[in-house]
Amino acid sequence: MIMRHTGDYIQRNILSLGGGKSAATYINYGKVSTAGISLSARYTLSKWFGAGTNISIMDIRDNMPFLADNAKPNPAYRQRMPNLPYMFADTDINFYWHGLGARHNVLTLTYDNRFTRKFCYYTSNIGANSDDYMVPDQLCHNISLTYSIKDGRYNLSFECRNIGNAALYDNFSLQKAGRAFYGKIRVCFN
Repeated sequence: MIMRHTGDYIQRNILSLGGGKSAATYINYGKVSTAGISLSARYTLSKWFGAGTNISIMDIRDNMPFLADNAKPNPAYRQRMPNLPYMFADTDINFYWHGLGARHNVLTLTYDNRFTRKFCYYTSNIGANSDDYMVPDQLCHNISLTYSIKDGRYNLSFECRNIGNAALYDNFSLQKAGRAFYGKIRVCFN
């Protein structure tokens, strides 16, 4: 469980410049309250299987009753902070093959996914909660294969991110890259 009261919370937000243009700016929120919960579970069966999941739900609110520069009431008082996801979760499943090719080698096949619940990138009570200002729900699936040689001294990894080529966005509603393939070679020197 998470409970926190923050003073001088600095956040990067989107500022409308008019004419269909916008820019990012930093805003200092005088008081912000955070309440939330994060749950995780992991299961391992022998040396060949493992699975885990995590979910986080956060409620982060502007707690300044008045605007910082004057005594005017803050229209976003006690509203959720803009441009922050409030619910996200992930799951992973791992299969291990020990001794594959040699005694101290391990082949690992991993599937994982990430979910982010839709959220508004402006303060929702100021007329900006239409779908035009929402970052949509997102679900991303990934798969990777790692071959570890000599107790991890040498590692070869291949990964496919966003297998389904889903439309994914950052917190400014800019679309991220689609399906991508990666390879990595790692050598540990002792």
